[in-house]
Amino acid sequence: MKKTLFLIITLCLIPLPTKAGIIWTLNDFTMSDGSQFSGFIEVDSGSVIDWDITNNKVYSDSPGYYNTLNSIASMYSTAIMINEKNTNWRFQLSINDTSILNSLGPNIEFVNYFMRSPTDSYSYECRNCSPYRYSTGGGYLTSANEIPEPSIFILSLMSIFLLRKLYRKQ
Repeated sequence: MKKTLFLIITLCLIPLPTKAGIIWTLNDFTMSDGSQFSGFIEVDSGSVIDWDITNNKVYSDSPGYYNTLNSIASMYSTAIMINEKNTNWRFQLSINDTSILNSLGPNIEFVNYFMRSPTDSYSYECRNCSPYRYSTGGGYLTSANEIPEPSIFILSLMSIFLLRKLYRKQ
């Protein structure tokens, strides 16, 4: 009985993992020089918590990829901006309203250069923030279904096993 009580208390003290954010995949994102960006952005409660974006056409001084190790991401009302830490490179994804990224939903199209005037915000990559290459059209985000953390399954199985054991003893 003491072992059972110890197991119950131990299970109660294990912190449950928080829900993972929503992962958005970058699709068909072509730039003015013919390069294509691909990867993902994970959003949770109005902020970008993880990202990994690569470019298939890298120039000598451009980073070629943006991830949590080499860059910093910020979410604004109409854009997600990712700044590379060691150089002055920036990658911006412009969206009409970034608040829609906080819930699963339909595909989200980017604001592209030819969809608005050049003075408006658009999706681009730049160095020292003078547009270097910009989105020429197309490009959208798709969301994946939320997947529970693996530890939730383990905790569930452990508690079912424990309840079964308690029931058999009685």
